[in-house]
Order: sequence, then structure tokens, then C-alpha cells
Amino acid sequence: MLRNNAPTMVDGEGNMVNADETYIGGREGNKHKSKKLKEGEPDNERVVLGIIQRDGKAVLKYVPNASEKNMVPFIEKHVQVGSRVSTDEFSSYSKLKRNYQHSTINHSLKIYVEGEVHTNSIENFWSVLKRGIYGIYHSVSERHLDRYLNEFASRFNERTITEQVKFEKFLMQSEKRLKYKNLIA
Repeated sequence: MLRNNAPTMVDGEGNMVNADETYIGGREGNKHKSKKLKEGEPDNERVVLGIIQRDGKAVLKYVPNASEKNMVPFIEKHVQVGSRVSTDEFSSYSKLKRNYQHSTINHSLKIYVEGEVHTNSIENFWSVLKRGIYGIYHSVSERHLDRYLNEFASRFNERTITEQVKFEKFLMQSEKRLKYKNLIA
């Protein structure tokens, strides 16, 4: 079993940090008829919040919903106060102006870059994450979603080190054997 390898703080000093949310789970239109939700059933899409420093580290978290009370404290925990933070215009990010140099980009007007302000770094990360999940695992359970997110964040954060160093780090962080019955317990 591996210890959580996600960074605790994204160093935003002098650099722009992107924050954004994405949804993981099947779209109803893409599902087989027998798998589609019946009317009144809750949607199974899961909200994932991500923070990424441009040319730096990424931190991800599964949150119950895309509300301000779930998103802002996570950003405050992982991004230094006073950092420059760039998000889309989603209203849940509005309180970031209290502690950060917060800039927004208005995707609804089809504006994706305005000077240094964009969310392209995190959007790129989302595409890699989703291709990885759909291409390698095909689906992920809500119960283990944080583990998958930690794996992808760790892969991204360790992208510049050699394979040998990655392997040695893997061995050092291994705690013990994870038995299947413990995994599903």
C-alpha cells in the first residue's frame, strides 16, 4: 500500500495557479439503454476539484458537490495567500478575491485566454486524467476515486524525474502489502 503522495501546498509565489472542477462519470447520452438512469434517480457524475501551478505541481480532490463551501477551503489549504489564482467564471470561486489575486476567464463568451489569464493548464490536466481513466481503468468507483486522483497527481508531479528515481521512491513509500479483502472491506 502506498502512502498519499499529493503535495500539501502548491507554491504559487510569483506563478499563476489554475483552479477548476471537472466531472467524472458517464454521460447519460453515451450509456446503453439498460444502464441509463430512470427519472428521479440521482446522477452518478462525481465532482473533482483540481489546482495546478503553471509548470509546477497538481493537487486533486473528490468533493461531494461543486459548492463554494467545498471548493474555497480546499484552495485556501493548498495555495499560499496572496498568490495569483486563475479560474473560470463559476460563482463558487467568487470568494477567492479575499485572499488571492483572483482573475477569471469567461468561457461562456468563448474567451479562453486574456493576457496571462487562462485555465489551459488545468484543462490540459483534465484531458490527461479522463483519457487515463477511460482508457486504462474504463471506470472508477466513488469509494476509490481519491486513490486514482492521487495516482494521476503523483504521475504528473513526478514527470521530470528519471524512471530509476521513481522506482526507488515507490519502494521507499510502500508501507506493506495491500490485500484484496482489505481493499474491498
